[in-house]
This record gives sequence, structure tokens and C-alpha cells, in this order.
Amino acid sequence: MLRGGDVVHEGGCASIRRHKEEVQRVAKGTECGVCLAGAPELRPGDVLQCVRTDMVRPRKEDVSHVGRFSGAAAEAEAGRSAYAGQ
Repeated sequence: MLRGGDVVHEGGCASIRRHKEEVQRVAKGTECGVCLAGAPELRPGDVLQCVRTDMVRPRKEDVSHVGRFSGAAAEAEAGRSAYAGQ
């Protein structure tokens, strides 16, 4: 929740209601009621900014390089300068 450009609350949504029924989702552009967990009372001009965060498992090819060094990084890791002899 933003108030005057400053973040005044970060937290989850306690519930969403559409036509007095609690729902899990609403379509884009659809009016609904939102109850924010632990948020201060809304004031005119407050902005609700919603963000969706997805947890995804990394693909094997994305993590296969973790823990390995190559080139200058490998030489530095081995205690040798990448610029030795120059």
C-alpha cells in the first residue's frame, strides 16, 4: 500500500470478495472488495500495488555451472593471477 508515494504497508491479502462472496480470483477489470491483513485504514489517494510471485524450480542446465569456475575466475580461485607474465 502506497500513501503519498511512500510504502505504508507490505503484506498479503486476507480476502477478496465479489458480490458478497469470498473468491480466490477476479478477472482483470472486475470490481471486488479487498481486505488486507494488518494494513492501516485506507485513505483517499492510497494506492494498492499487487505483485504475483511464483516459485519455480531451476532447470538442470541453469544450475550446472554453479560451483565451477573458468578462465580468469578459475586461475584466481587456484591462487594464480590471470595476468601473470604480462
